[in-house]
Amino acid sequence: TRLRLCVPTDRPVQVKDLVKDIPAESWTRAKIKEGRKGRILCDFAFIHLTESRANLPASELWLIVQRNLDDPKVVSSISVMLLPRRLCLSLFELVACVGP
Repeated sequence: TRLRLCVPTDRPVQVKDLVKDIPAESWTRAKIKEGRKGRILCDFAFIHLTESRANLPASELWLIVQRNLDDPKVVSSISVMLLPRRLCLSLFELVACVGP
């Protein structure tokens, strides 16, 4: 037997397409570190997703997108973390995983 998607119309989405369609309410502002002039802040979006391999579901991941406050259209970094499905992390813990 061949593995198949439960919903045949579901198709993988590339990260670059997913990132550009993040809704405004999904962004969260957080401190990444203390600088000489005070806190350094960035906007983060955290997306729980399922990796696709050979058009089939694979590992569950956290996609962490960081953008600059000076120009919100510019994505500063994209991080992907492989985490257990039921692991719950706070915003602080996810930001710490990305680092300054």
